[in-house]
Amino acid sequence: MQPSQPAGSVDDALVQSLRRREARMTAAATLRDQHFCQERERGGLFDALSERIQRAHGGVRAIVSIDLDGTLVHGVSSGQLVADSLGHGDMLRALENEYDAGQLSARAVAEAEASRFRGLRTAALDDVYGRMPYLDGIAEATAWLGGRGVVTVVNTLAWSFIAAAVRDRFGFDCSTGVQMLCDSDGRLTGRVHRHFDEHDKAAFVKALAARLGVPLSCVVAIGDARSDLPLFALAGFSIALNGTPSARAAASCAIDTRWLPDVLDLIPTEVLSG
Repeated sequence: MQPSQPAGSVDDALVQSLRRREARMTAAATLRDQHFCQERERGGLFDALSERIQRAHGGVRAIVSIDLDGTLVHGVSSGQLVADSLGHGDMLRALENEYDAGQLSARAVAEAEASRFRGLRTAALDDVYGRMPYLDGIAEATAWLGGRGVVTVVNTLAWSFIAAAVRDRFGFDCSTGVQMLCDSDGRLTGRVHRHFDEHDKAAFVKALAARLGVPLSCVVAIGDARSDLPLFALAGFSIALNGTPSARAAASCAIDTRWLPDVLDLIPTEVLSG
């Protein structure tokens, strides 16, 4: 009889299987997956989004992109809380540890977890969204920024339906994330429709800024860890919020706080003035 697997671990066979699958997916990746932002532009997503934002703000001066897991949601990932509620928390915890260690990509983690959502209606997660340990002052921060013509983005590697719930809860302009489609009955299919990784976070903001006519010098990135580093390198100003050592080293500045409006005092006036 084999010894039981420790809670929160992933056996070597699964890790190796995920890595082989990831290599195959990467080799077979289509131009659509590699350049999703350009496709979204051709499909009109950025046209519709920019029109809505322009109507809401009457002119855009800057963009503030804020990470979700470990940033807006403090000390834990939103996906982990959802996974715990659905009974596969140990599996995801182990996979995210592999990601944090650089052993798995965000694409491989999403593929491994996707089937656990098959048949679920996203409204069934509303109670989980309400119990997440959000930073204080998120709605106050988005309102302050919005009143000054600043577009706010929930920019995350989490599932897009989680990001959308946070977006609507706190008044962000838009959100990103890994996409999973629903069937004709409104239930999640359990299959990844479009991947979204740390490089896509930067690509999304770059494309949005270009469409809105916002220079990259007027883009602010706020995050806490590995997935934020490409965007930190792109943005005119970056803030490591409750961040890891690597995020702090890459950011323009760093702060530890549970009150999100504290970060607003760190952003140079010229960055937000457009």
